[in-house]
Amino acid sequence: MRRRNKIYFRYRRKKRVILNSHRGLDFVLILIFIFVLGWFLFKTPYFSIKKADILKDSCSLSSCFNTGVDREIKKFIDKRNNFFLLNLNELSYNIKSKFPWIREVEVKKKFPDAVLIRIINRKPVAIFCQKEDSCFLLSEDGVIFSSFKEEESKKELVVIFSSGEKTFRLGQRVIEEDVVSNLIFLNKELKKLEISLKKVEISPFEIRAETDKNFKILFSKNTYFRKQIEILIKTLQKIISKQEQEHLQYIDLRGVEEGGRIYWK
Repeated sequence: MRRRNKIYFRYRRKKRVILNSHRGLDFVLILIFIFVLGWFLFKTPYFSIKKADILKDSCSLSSCFNTGVDREIKKFIDKRNNFFLLNLNELSYNIKSKFPWIREVEVKKKFPDAVLIRIINRKPVAIFCQKEDSCFLLSEDGVIFSSFKEEESKKELVVIFSSGEKTFRLGQRVIEEDVVSNLIFLNKELKKLEISLKKVEISPFEIRAETDKNFKILFSKNTYFRKQIEILIKTLQKIISKQEQEHLQYIDLRGVEEGGRIYWK
């Protein structure tokens, strides 16, 4: 009986050793598989980025290639030249930070070795100036993206002046986006009445607009700008005639939101 037990226990120990050796072998095989898979995915040239195409409908030859956008993309990809390791968000941010005139960069991977890039340019909606000789093109989100030179056409762009001595850099937001959108709305509505904005001055507490009819419009910056514009347009449509508008000096809407009246002279 004891001998049979010894044989049985000896058999169990032998079986356990065999199982442990099998497990060790399986573990080694798994490690080898992971290593080979990692080498195949990240080290072989098969998944290296071989083509980075800028879609022609999104970026003109002059803006994207003459300014070096294509070279910057290639330089970035060369540092992380692998389909799986390429960070699309990082690539997009890198391009936008170096080229202020680019508003958005949409990047997509095309398996196994290509990248498709769509570039959305900023469009000027106004000219932003601190001084007469220091002006920039302003996009609809309030960002300055290019210097403006006097020999360039203004293309009916509103000129916006900002008070203060703060210096700005290209790619920086200099005006709140909602203020820019409201100024565009204001200019659009005034044109329906055959009035155009010549110049806008923005200070911390108010906005002063000068029209081609040589009268000024005063807005409060602390109240709802759009509401003031709507009241202005109704006043010009229904109360102040076109004949009276020819002799206007100013329209003051700064107190209208607090229950005050609109004043003009």
